[in-house]
Amino acid sequence: TKPVRRKDLIDILTRWCVAEENFAAQRTAKISPPKSIDLSPPRESVAVPDEGKSAVPETPIFEQANLDNMRDAMGDQFMMTIEYYLDDATHYLEQIKTGWKDSNDKSIAAAAHPLKSSSRKLGATKLSDIAERIEESARLAEQDDCRMLSIGPLVDELDACFGKARSELQTLLENTA
Repeated sequence: TKPVRRKDLIDILTRWCVAEENFAAQRTAKISPPKSIDLSPPRESVAVPDEGKSAVPETPIFEQANLDNMRDAMGDQFMMTIEYYLDDATHYLEQIKTGWKDSNDKSIAAAAHPLKSSSRKLGATKLSDIAERIEESARLAEQDDCRMLSIGPLVDELDACFGKARSELQTLLENTA
């Protein structure tokens, strides 16, 4: 049941699914505290005038360590989990787009919440962060109509980010098959 405490979940899964050496690594892994929600637009890459290089590097879609840990812990079930994630995430993204088109803040929040959670578990932190900002904006839109306006650009950003994530995961599925 919710709320699930990450440390407790890791302890239980480790006991049942992960080899003893992975257990020690996970116990020493740093578990970060929940971060505050940032509703400001994401920082874009800015060209450095003299060198022509990007001052802010693009964030990778997946944290490879998360994918590797899941693969090790889940074994044969890992690929099926990726397939389920892709199906579910596609559905949630479509629900968010429809909610945006219909100005339905409740529908947007209802779809953004599981997309945020499942993406974070898979290590798609950037995708999860965008979904979290969409969820929070949709929840605040009930009290502040201007919040709905902030969702449009986030939906576009989420769509682009999920397109990259889907491509990477499909490549992973093809290379593992």
